[in-house]
Amino acid sequence: MQRISAVMALVVALILSTMGAAFGVVNAVTPSTNEENSTKGWAHFEVTDIRVGEVDIDLVSTRGFASCFEYRIDGEGPVSPENFNSDVEDGLWPWQCVTDATRTLTLRALEYVEIRMVFGAERDERFDWTRVDVIPVPGANGLQVAKSGPAGERANENARFKQGNDNASTPQANEHANENASTPQANENANENANENARFKQGNETARSNH
Repeated sequence: MQRISAVMALVVALILSTMGAAFGVVNAVTPSTNEENSTKGWAHFEVTDIRVGEVDIDLVSTRGFASCFEYRIDGEGPVSPENFNSDVEDGLWPWQCVTDATRTLTLRALEYVEIRMVFGAERDERFDWTRVDVIPVPGANGLQVAKSGPAGERANENARFKQGNDNASTPQANEHANENASTPQANENANENANENARFKQGNETARSNH
């Protein structure tokens, strides 16, 4: 039993190390990678835990300006056709901005999540979509896992509506839903992110007005 536990721990450690080191495309718009940024002490993300259908990611900003990370779940589409970076043409995904701090983000997916940083930081720090695989959800049968961020809100509502029609509600399910209601910590994180995004947008508007 101890040998099995040791092997499982080694497998998890290998998964974390390889997933966190996945590369994105390097080009003129995204001249760096997440791994290179981590090595240089620049803004980057770190995979801290991988579970069935979930992954915990630390968004790390090492200096006193906003580093903004977009994320997408299982290849979902953008929330806007226009990115804050006009050189990026595929749209804008849900994002979190961090300034000289570390913020933990828990994302839920059927198969994988991707993260990139293309605005809000120094140009030479920007990196393209970098994939992180979760442990696949057993028996998902194509059902959608609730997604994080603005892009998933409508999908979550549709999934809850469908599930309500397909499965009768139970007291246990209602109790579980109440336990997952908003917490002070969740509200605090949401307020922090809103403030970061507001400062970033204000900076963009100021820059445009100075031109």
